[in-house]
Amino acid sequence: MAVGRYDHAISVGRIEAIAASYGGCPYVIIENAEHFIQEDAPETLVALLQMFIQTTGGETPRFEDAVGVPPPGSAKL
Repeated sequence: MAVGRYDHAISVGRIEAIAASYGGCPYVIIENAEHFIQEDAPETLVALLQMFIQTTGGETPRFEDAVGVPPPGSAKL
């Protein structure tokens, strides 16, 4: 997950709570960005996406492996 430091729709605190609810899912706070991080910090977002692609070998990881929790719709959620 990624959130802009100055996002007025989704606060950093909310992202922290969401990450915690997913067993510590990783997240990135993008400085000098608001809600539309793709417009406020496109270079940073592209770099994050490239890192994700490189770490997964370009393949879609299983949801469980990516975030360490059961997939959506699971009875455990």
